[in-house]
Order: sequence, then structure tokens, then C-alpha cells
Amino acid sequence: MDVSYLLDSLNDKQREAVAAPRSNMLVLAGAGSGK
Repeated sequence: MDVSYLLDSLNDKQREAVAAPRSNMLVLAGAGSGK
């Protein structure tokens, strides 16, 4: 199933977080950032 279209509406930083390798990570995002 191709879900790459889900990345189209993300900004660069959001795309980086979503596409990161599967491992432990901490994502910090302020209010209004679209979490």
C-alpha cells in the first residue's frame, strides 16, 4: 500500500520526523505546530 501521499502536506521538519529510522526518538513541538 502506497501511503507516500500522506507526506505531501507536511513541512520539512515534520517530514523528517515521520520518515526517521525506526528507533527511539524525542520530538519536541510547540503549540500550533500541527502535532
